[in-house]
Amino acid sequence: MQSKQSLSQIVNSFLNNPICIRVEGGYKGLDIKTVKEKAAFAQYKAKDGWKKHPHQYRMSGKTLNEVYEALKTWKTSKKFSNFDELYSEVEKSIGSVSGVGPLMVYDTALRFAEYYGLKPDLVYLHAGAREGAVCLVNAGLMNVPINSKMLVSDFPKALQKLKAKDIEIILCTRKKELAALSGK
Repeated sequence: MQSKQSLSQIVNSFLNNPICIRVEGGYKGLDIKTVKEKAAFAQYKAKDGWKKHPHQYRMSGKTLNEVYEALKTWKTSKKFSNFDELYSEVEKSIGSVSGVGPLMVYDTALRFAEYYGLKPDLVYLHAGAREGAVCLVNAGLMNVPINSKMLVSDFPKALQKLKAKDIEIILCTRKKELAALSGK
């Protein structure tokens, strides 16, 4: 039987093996028209070409086409001062499309963020990442209310050495290990 890991061990394991396909891979250096198209269809650049990211595999072609139509008309000439401002604009643009949830909004914002050279300063909690945060609360490692956006300083010290985006990824990809911290 494998012994229970500490949060620090989970973080170190993540740093050594992030096990995550970057949702925004390949967007730096593209023109804005191509960014809109690739982002709308949830694509990332793999070694063998552009592929639909696993986060959005279940999204229908109809939904992704509606996202594309929304993004085509989105005025992107604005300079964003930070990721949160960009995220809000993406959410306004595609958030009301039927079938689009917080994860698609966040991933789409990350794709545009690579184009604009922005990085999240807040930890965005959607489905999987929210579950990971709940695991930390259940383990008694975090005692702040869980919101859709949180400060890095809201998380345990072991996570605070990571960037906001990496905290989101570890919360999502290491849910099982985080759940085991509570011993339940």
